[in-house]
Amino acid sequence: MKIKFCLPSVEHTLQIGNFIGQFVYIPAFICLTGELGTGKTTFTKGLAMGFGIKDNITSPTFTLINEFATKDKHFFHFDLYRLDNPEEIFLWDLDEYLKKSNSIVAIEWADRLKNLNNYERLDVCFEYLPISPGVEGRNIILNSYGTKYLSLLEEVQKFVDTWS
Repeated sequence: MKIKFCLPSVEHTLQIGNFIGQFVYIPAFICLTGELGTGKTTFTKGLAMGFGIKDNITSPTFTLINEFATKDKHFFHFDLYRLDNPEEIFLWDLDEYLKKSNSIVAIEWADRLKNLNNYERLDVCFEYLPISPGVEGRNIILNSYGTKYLSLLEEVQKFVDTWS
């Protein structure tokens, strides 16, 4: 299942991330793609807030991964932008992160990975969307690979429908 809609502002990007963070079935694997500056990190901030993470979320561009935790939850935020060989992430044993029962694994620039076909995941793709001269919003495309995220996408669509 795939849904696509407009995010007219940064606030909407945070809201949709927050909504998904609250209602996603965990453990969750979320792959983010899109050009530089399209909203991947902003979405991830909302995702972490919805999941109950209080820390300030910044992109782990120079560290590859940031880990945030509450008493009973883990949030792993990967950024593959500067990785020369993104497949190196498998040397970090991605599967071990994905096995943690109360966790979300969010990977920015996940399109740089080639071996994701065996993973049930939610893909989140951002695109620039000209709204009016000099004003850009974003399109977001959510795509469920596997059945785990299908009901979440239905709920996201209902939530987005309340915006209009």
